[in-house]
Amino acid sequence: MKKVEPEYPAAARSVRANGKVVVRILVNKKDDVVEACVVEGHLLLRAASLEVAKQWKFKRNFGFIDYKPKECFAEADLAFNFQLPE
Repeated sequence: MKKVEPEYPAAARSVRANGKVVVRILVNKKDDVVEACVVEGHLLLRAASLEVAKQWKFKRNFGFIDYKPKECFAEADLAFNFQLPE
């Protein structure tokens, strides 16, 4: 799986927002993410999560059913945790 790491949004950093954002994705037969939606997470972290989730690339066989490629849903956790300088 090719996973792109999100950049921490400036607006979220300014209010010290952190935590986990759960994104549900639909992967097509070519292993690309074709749909993504946020299931839960801080409002200021959601857009960055969706942006990178759509760039993910999955390995072959991820969505195989009966040895044939199929579209399928998956959930992925993106963690947004940081420490401010002292």
